[in-house]
Amino acid sequence: MKQLCFEYPYGAFPVRLYQTGFDRFTVEYGKQVRQGLSYGAAAAELGALMHMAACDGRLDNRTRAEAKKAGDSKPFFGDTA
Repeated sequence: MKQLCFEYPYGAFPVRLYQTGFDRFTVEYGKQVRQGLSYGAAAAELGALMHMAACDGRLDNRTRAEAKKAGDSKPFFGDTA
């Protein structure tokens, strides 16, 4: 699973954030790809942009344990339209 959370136009290459699982994210900028990032590590890469995506419901920022306790087996993505 690889869910695009947001794409931010920036210069020649957009910045993209994907969620690949609970507390697992990928950040792409041009040829730079950082995979397997935790929420905190992805937030360090993106700063306020990641917080914006979480507030907009474009990513699920629960830990795997929190989701399991809620009975969810896949991350929840709000209305990303």
